[in-house]
Amino acid sequence: MKLAIWLAMFLLSACGGGGSSAPSPQLQAAAPSPAPAVAPVSGQNLVSQSIDGQLIDRTFQIRAPADQTEDSYPVVFFFYGAGGYGEGLLNAHPEIGDLIDSGEFIGIFPDGYQQQWNVSGENSADDVAFVSLIVNILEADSKFNLDRIYGVGISNGAGLVNKIAKESAVFKGIAPLISQQTVTIGGLVPAQAVSVFQVNGANDELVPLDGGAGVANSNFMSAQASAANWASSFNCDMTTSSRAQTWGEQTVEELTFTGCLNNKKVRYFIVEDGEHSIDLKVIAKTGWTTSDLLGAIEAEDPATDFDLVTLLIGVNNQFQSRPFEVYETEFIELVDKAISFVGGDPSKLIVMSIPDYAFTPFGEFRNPSRISAGIDLYNNYAQDYCEDNGLSYVYIIDITREGLDNPSLVASDNLHPSTQAYSGFVERLLPLALTKLEQRLASQ
Repeated sequence: MKLAIWLAMFLLSACGGGGSSAPSPQLQAAAPSPAPAVAPVSGQNLVSQSIDGQLIDRTFQIRAPADQTEDSYPVVFFFYGAGGYGEGLLNAHPEIGDLIDSGEFIGIFPDGYQQQWNVSGENSADDVAFVSLIVNILEADSKFNLDRIYGVGISNGAGLVNKIAKESAVFKGIAPLISQQTVTIGGLVPAQAVSVFQVNGANDELVPLDGGAGVANSNFMSAQASAANWASSFNCDMTTSSRAQTWGEQTVEELTFTGCLNNKKVRYFIVEDGEHSIDLKVIAKTGWTTSDLLGAIEAEDPATDFDLVTLLIGVNNQFQSRPFEVYETEFIELVDKAISFVGGDPSKLIVMSIPDYAFTPFGEFRNPSRISAGIDLYNNYAQDYCEDNGLSYVYIIDITREGLDNPSLVASDNLHPSTQAYSGFVERLLPLALTKLEQRLASQ
């Protein structure tokens, strides 16, 4: 589903809704929000919500254009798949930051409770109310155009944007990617007409194209029935137009319902060979050691036909004071496994150095000299192994060692690299990655 996120963001943020059609009798107005209590800021923000009888601080990131030339901007919410986090989605998709910096919209990246969104009873959080609380905070700053709010969701996050669009009037358009409505959500009456940009993989085994039992014990509508459900709710012409598209190297069928209330459109896309992914397979998670990653790889059993694999691992071995001998052994195992994911071609692997958290507010009072010496031990071993075996190695530790002099390189938790730091990592990685991908295309 290459390009799906970019297309969804661009098309949804560009559509203004509009139109003079009278509201459908079955649609209901949303209740007004209470007055905002706290003004939003760029970076991490907090909102308190009651969950299981306890007041929980929930976080969300705001990413605004670097050079703000307009009085206000559309707002796009991004909801990751289960197990992720908001800033991680932004870091994994630099095209999002590029669109934000070009002035297309302001991005909002919420964090789910227990790293999940409650769509089908995954936890006890009311995530529809959580999003409403965020919107209430945004009301304090006129740069957020609250008449143009859109939602993009991936997998579990796609389920949430469907749920929000059915239960509230927050979004003017939604892009549920690699998921459709559950049967339960499909039975709800939407609060208002919205534009829908739904993407499904024909070979998705977690959210079946034809509906039925799927991930998280959910019972899904078929992709076609889900789109038709939206279209019927908005009085669309129920005869779809169809056309073939090409996204990158993938063949896609686009089906569109037109003539909808308030000039909305309902579109769904079926990626011919698409599975339950967008364009990346990210296995490692924050806080993992080499042992954790090896265990996850065994459980995931990834494909062996990827075009490129990157490996950055080891900082949590050092942080958790694991024996260095474990890293020596498991790093080589991980390299070998990574090469197997690209068809056994070592030229398609890029190993990256690990960051140095001694140069953060968290690390500067925890024996930073000892931390840096330990990080150097891990990086030197990995670099020497790569040089001895003809593998590509990208050095990014120097970026993180500017963290105390340049606090913008450190995330709001005072420990992890920030979005700006990751942008620096990408600048180092991208030229080499593009060269490798171009060589692959030339060889075909």
